[in-house]
Amino acid sequence: MSNSDKNQALFLILQALYEGPYMKAAHQFEQESGIYFNMKHFENELRHGHWEEVENYLLGFTELTSNRYSVKLFFEIRKQRYLEALDRKEPAKAVDLLMKDLKVFKTFDELVYSDMTGLLALENFRENEHLKMYVDENSARATLFDAAKELIQANPLFKDKLTFPTLEESRLQSIINQSLIRQQHPPQQDTLMSNPFTLGPVPPQQNQMSNPFALGLVPAGFGIRSQQNNGGIPLFGKYQNSENPWLKLAKEADDEASASVLPEIWEPKSGKLMLNDIENVTNNEIEPCFAMSKNGLYLISTSGGLISVFVTSTFEVNQTLKGHFKKITGLAYSTELKVLVSLDEEAQICVWKWDTWVKQNNGLQVPAGRNSASAIRVQYQKDQIHFLVVHQIHLAIYETTTLMIVKQWVVPKSTAHITDATLSYDSELVFASFLDATILVFEVMNLQPMCRIQPPAYLPAISSPGVYPIVIDAHPTKNQFAVGLSDGGVHVIEPLYP
Repeated sequence: MSNSDKNQALFLILQALYEGPYMKAAHQFEQESGIYFNMKHFENELRHGHWEEVENYLLGFTELTSNRYSVKLFFEIRKQRYLEALDRKEPAKAVDLLMKDLKVFKTFDELVYSDMTGLLALENFRENEHLKMYVDENSARATLFDAAKELIQANPLFKDKLTFPTLEESRLQSIINQSLIRQQHPPQQDTLMSNPFTLGPVPPQQNQMSNPFALGLVPAGFGIRSQQNNGGIPLFGKYQNSENPWLKLAKEADDEASASVLPEIWEPKSGKLMLNDIENVTNNEIEPCFAMSKNGLYLISTSGGLISVFVTSTFEVNQTLKGHFKKITGLAYSTELKVLVSLDEEAQICVWKWDTWVKQNNGLQVPAGRNSASAIRVQYQKDQIHFLVVHQIHLAIYETTTLMIVKQWVVPKSTAHITDATLSYDSELVFASFLDATILVFEVMNLQPMCRIQPPAYLPAISSPGVYPIVIDAHPTKNQFAVGLSDGGVHVIEPLYP
């Protein structure tokens, strides 16, 4: 789960506690989660002299010695407790506070601690030049709060923790209610849900009109793949043969492609087609995959055999790349490093420099005894330096320049094979589908599963036995993903967490 999504979830829980109202539990949750420092609660406890609660609450966000702001903050609070004990003529309590609570500050400023000790000898501590303006505990606490507030606001440990976000009223309760409704009334086949998992099979034609994944996944379920560039304007389709049609989407006023407009096939005046070399490739071996260079100037494509580099303006072949001996299953282009990464079914990785087409080779590190499985896909992370390799029995993150594995996850031997996987729009998550229809969500940071979606959560009860996702793709701007099923259906899913 990304930090932003985790914080959002915590704020939803906190909002629900406020609305309860379960204020005691809410303040305890603030302290234990460290998500939000409630200044009003802090002020109320301080002005009422609930010193244990004041310090315990602060300790949810900072230690006494974390930085100079924290040291000063705890000192001023404990000094006020000490002065109040002296003012109430409670010398025993004052000595106890001096020896237990204030002694820790002796290491920071021995002179100040000595002055504090000297106050015990005075009939009235206001005789001290620095304390002559002390009136009573109420006014002193008000002054203390003002000083404490300034220290908290200046303390970097409290950054972004002093403002509660604007949330729709009863947002968490609304999500729970929607979930319960969906469980009691399963969606019809033309429904997209917005409960913890947004899903539902959509007829292909309708999906093309209303679903941002339609052009990428509906075709994928019927033997075609497609891809858009960063702006979502040109869209390449890939037939289950050697042809590369170029689909273009009309622009809306905001200069973004609209999924509500059907694409049209664009061809140059010359009438040329972008055809891949499929010599020595059987129909069963055709594996359509492609990548686009920066700004969409070149389309790099293969249908399982040689790699062709097309000039998109003319459809002319600029280069033909040879280097793989087995069927190529994945291509990815780094706009940052200006290199192409290609992957074949036997997990051979090639990195091609754009200017010279010099090639580097490296074999994927497949777990011993499991070489019969195949590599599926390669995809660059958002940083355009690291890339994800999807294999039937493991996932791996590679660094481009060294071709070294940064992290990996291996499918347990008792678990079904991976059918596909993809990075989320922000490259913080990986969504992976499996042959048994299970879907796992991974954190890229450690490449470990953090969420499991069982088939009944997204497959309708009327689904045929043995249906499973064969392709998965992420929404370009949201924390959603879509799966294309073996029976031609498409589901759009939005996990509640992350």
